[in-house]
Amino acid sequence: MNRTVLLIPALCGKLNDATITSALNQAHHNDLKTWEQENIPYTVRKKRQEFLANNEIQKAGNS
Repeated sequence: MNRTVLLIPALCGKLNDATITSALNQAHHNDLKTWEQENIPYTVRKKRQEFLANNEIQKAGNS
């Protein structure tokens, strides 16, 4: 499971322009980011990216 779980409501029911506009106005990026961090576990890909990013920082610090 990843952030695509947030797309599920868009696939359910009938949506009109007003509903979509309202949803976009109420969904702030920081709120979505916080929700994702609290509810969606790290995937292997995310763990790998974090490890490699930290490893690159360490290499740069040793130069």
